[in-house]
Amino acid sequence: MYLYFFWVNFLVYRHIMDRMSDTMQKKHKKRKGDRGKYANLDDIPDDIIVGILSLLPLKEAVATSVLSSRWRYLWRFTRMSLDFDVDHVTPKYGTLTCLSHVTKYLNKNRKTYIRWVNEVVDQHSGAIESLRVCYYLRRRHKKHIDRWIRFGLRSNVLERLELDFSERYPFCNDMKRYLYKFFPNFFCVKYVGFRTMKVLSLRHVSIRGEEIEYLLSNATLLERLVLEECQNLSHLRVCGHSLALKHLEIVATGRNLRRVEICDLVNLVSFYFKGDFKNYARNFILRNLPLLVDFHIGPSNFYRDLFSYFSCWLPQIQFLRMTDIPKRKVYSNYDYEYPILPNIKRVHYTLVHCGFDNCGGLRNLRFIMKAFPNLERLELHVSIYNIPLSISRSLNYIVLLLLQFQQHKHSRN
Repeated sequence: MYLYFFWVNFLVYRHIMDRMSDTMQKKHKKRKGDRGKYANLDDIPDDIIVGILSLLPLKEAVATSVLSSRWRYLWRFTRMSLDFDVDHVTPKYGTLTCLSHVTKYLNKNRKTYIRWVNEVVDQHSGAIESLRVCYYLRRRHKKHIDRWIRFGLRSNVLERLELDFSERYPFCNDMKRYLYKFFPNFFCVKYVGFRTMKVLSLRHVSIRGEEIEYLLSNATLLERLVLEECQNLSHLRVCGHSLALKHLEIVATGRNLRRVEICDLVNLVSFYFKGDFKNYARNFILRNLPLLVDFHIGPSNFYRDLFSYFSCWLPQIQFLRMTDIPKRKVYSNYDYEYPILPNIKRVHYTLVHCGFDNCGGLRNLRFIMKAFPNLERLELHVSIYNIPLSISRSLNYIVLLLLQFQQHKHSRN
């Protein structure tokens, strides 16, 4: 790959130097072999050009059309990964603090974004390996979004589809009821993309649980599924021995999701869940996940209940991610001995709005170190919002615990 980039940079440089020489001398005789095998950009074989273009990001690949007349249209027929990220075409919004300014900015740049994507879709005729659409679009833009999805699904080599319509602005949370509705009506003979797809990411879209089941039944090669803040998703069921799913990520911070059932995924390696687990703890079913070793669930302030609830399969976990929200109120019985989990080698522990005087929080670390006797790596992410004295005490407490952790590791070795 690096040789391709070096080669194209070298040829572009030679091309510019030739043009300058033509202008200054007005007479230029090309002698075959004087400057190597390929004297000009037009002398490069097609397979090398296609290889170069396939490695370039979309913006750079389109820019090569100005290098020479022969390169002008080649990107349109090249197998590519199309990443339509808003940052590639519109300026960053900075610190907009007024709702009217945000609305004006959105309306102006949304038109630019839609026009940019439509132009690429109209011109590109090659195969698509991945398609990513990332901008604050909503239900009223369904006509354009549907067209882009159909464009990607016509490719028989599509491996990744990402739709990210998440809010990047502080005033847009009230617009969630207008989310784009993703319905698997793209399943027909001419849309073969789902048959080869390995990654599907849906962020801030509207989709129902039964539609996800129907989608999974068609995408039999799917290995990674991401569902973030999906509207109308009240019941999620991901089950089946025939599924190739290895990574599952669910983010549901609202109260729409009431039941989760993850069962019989014999290939699942990692499961990430972020949401208010206590709202549907009794309707959260995990069963028959023999290869699951990477587990994250949170945020939570009742890990003792969570550990007891998942005690049947937690012993197989090797990488545990925890996000803790300590309680301000101190309970006399909060000190809780976690079950011993000898297989866990790595812990990623995040504490939100914590201080030393909170119930749980930093105090949980000493229980974690006892519960995971074979722990090899501890990642601690702490946000402390408290008076300076408490901050100092908290930091000292962290240092002491980390020293104990190091001593614990050395004693085992």
